[in-house]
Amino acid sequence: MQRLELLLGLLAAIVFFAAVGRRLKIADPIAFAIGGLILAVIPQVPDIQLPPDLVLLLFLPPLIYAASRHTSWAEVRQSVRILLFLAVGLVLVTMVGVALVVKLVSPEVPWAVAFALGAIVGPPDAVAATSIAGSMRLPRPVVRVLEGEGLFNDVTALVAFQIATGVIVAGKQFHLAEATGRFFYSGALAVVAGLFVGWLGHRVLFRLKNDTSEVTLTLLEPFAAYLIAEKFHASGVMAVLALAMYQSNVKRQAISSSARLLSGSMWEIVDFLLTGFSFILMGLQLPRAMEGLVEEKGTNILLITVVACLAVVLVRPAWIFGIGRLTRPLRPRNLDGTPTDGLTQPGLTVISWAGMRGVISLALALSLPETLPDGTPFPGRGMVIVVTFAVIAVTLVGQGMTLPILIRRLGIVSSGRTAALAEMNAQVRLAQTVLRRLDDLTESEQINGEALARVRTIFAERLETLERRCNKTGEDITPAGQVDEQTIDLLREMITLQLEELQEMRRTGEVDTPTALRLQRRLDISDRLRPGV
Repeated sequence: MQRLELLLGLLAAIVFFAAVGRRLKIADPIAFAIGGLILAVIPQVPDIQLPPDLVLLLFLPPLIYAASRHTSWAEVRQSVRILLFLAVGLVLVTMVGVALVVKLVSPEVPWAVAFALGAIVGPPDAVAATSIAGSMRLPRPVVRVLEGEGLFNDVTALVAFQIATGVIVAGKQFHLAEATGRFFYSGALAVVAGLFVGWLGHRVLFRLKNDTSEVTLTLLEPFAAYLIAEKFHASGVMAVLALAMYQSNVKRQAISSSARLLSGSMWEIVDFLLTGFSFILMGLQLPRAMEGLVEEKGTNILLITVVACLAVVLVRPAWIFGIGRLTRPLRPRNLDGTPTDGLTQPGLTVISWAGMRGVISLALALSLPETLPDGTPFPGRGMVIVVTFAVIAVTLVGQGMTLPILIRRLGIVSSGRTAALAEMNAQVRLAQTVLRRLDDLTESEQINGEALARVRTIFAERLETLERRCNKTGEDITPAGQVDEQTIDLLREMITLQLEELQEMRRTGEVDTPTALRLQRRLDISDRLRPGV
């Protein structure tokens, strides 16, 4: 009963802190983390401890999948150079930088422990980055880089962490060739595992023909990919990424439109709840982490914490602008001289400040064993946990809460006109594809001529309207998501009116329950898809 009450209490806390955060215009992960810190100082709130490997298994596969299930390989290819610099280069540079400053201020810390700490705090959090990026209307190139970096850098950090802890636990010597081989082995095998699960799931989905079964399978797939990869000592995170990219880029969709709508709603809920659980639990772990202050008597932990936080915050802009300056002559450019990747100086400034750490750093820190195989305490474990918490707090609260201010100061919020025009051009392409297919079907004797004519009329009129709108000047195009408020309010009011009348008809028996539920679903979908919302 206590566990059930605790679970219900956490659910209530998630809803409460999300509501408060949105009222204060704070991104969900930041609101949840602050909420967890508040709960941690309340004596009545129990100390919640989850095994670190369970944290990785429960939270990482669905969170990574939810963040990457719409990732486009074409968009990744557009930013592949900067993604490699960030997801591989920056993580390794941050690891080395943190290790050097920690060793400089506290020489008694073993090199392997310093490198393990650097690997733990090296990767920015994918969930925090996508959440904050999604709440601001940033230009698409900036969002693309933030999302891509947050998804791919975990692989680099996990491999580096495993190598560092292997040196500590097993007493092995570090070999660059072995580490490089393990990195590529882990990535390649993980991609194979993810593609296999995606391929197999794709074929199973074609045969299910049931919305709830299809959606349930999509929930199981990321866990399957993660577990298979980990079974063969490969990167579970990379396997989930490969699975998500396979599914989002395969030409023929395996699930029906109704199942896709249901799946989208389900993944929104899963993403929201797991983000809430993970960041609140992170805040709740703070008192336990502070116990490390007592354990590490001979270590200047306060100084280590300060220099580690400074290194994490400062290395990122130094690397981004330093590499940017060195590679500027090599960047492909359009005829007008602008970079083809669409990244401007203000955009790079935003990327350099968006270095929030989160769940992956916490889970890695807590996964450190308490003792070595010979029974001696793991060197510096308490220090690593405390410093990791400090880095997460400084970056998540400090950078996360000031990032929106920086974005507004730089004035790089997207107006939406480019997105609106791109959307209309895509709709024109879709309508033209349908009309060409209808031309092919004209000769078929199996298709009713009247049905063909009606469908042709619908899409011909749609194409004419779209082409007329596309021919307007950019100033006349209404940006996506900026339909006037009166239209939105009126549409919402009319849908609500219909729902109320339908409920009254159902109450009085004028329509039966199945009919009422079908009509209610149509109205709910109309409300969800209304323009501008």
